[in-house]
Amino acid sequence: MLRKDMHDLDENGLKGDWAFMDTGRHGLMICVQFGEVRFWDMVVLYLEKDKAPASYPVWEWNGNRETPTLSPSILVHGVVGQPARWHGYLREGELETLEYNPIRKQDSVDCDGGEGQKN
Repeated sequence: MLRKDMHDLDENGLKGDWAFMDTGRHGLMICVQFGEVRFWDMVVLYLEKDKAPASYPVWEWNGNRETPTLSPSILVHGVVGQPARWHGYLREGELETLEYNPIRKQDSVDCDGGEGQKN
């Protein structure tokens, strides 16, 4: 479900919800809630190749805010060398989970995004 903004997503978001952010300098981004734990189970993805920092991946987007499709898959890492935190797709507004490893209190998180296209 599309949330009106990041605050709404953080306060009321459920697994599979998303919100768009127009950051100006870094362009349009989407934040996706992929798990049950607020904040820790979210990932922010760049959607505009020409505005994302050079080392960050960028996802292709179908342009539809109500039923977004992103490509390629989204891969969120936890601790380096450990299994993926979450791997899946956002297609036609539906989250498709391929792999999910819930966070534990002792885990740290590397929020580098996933497998999007490098600039």
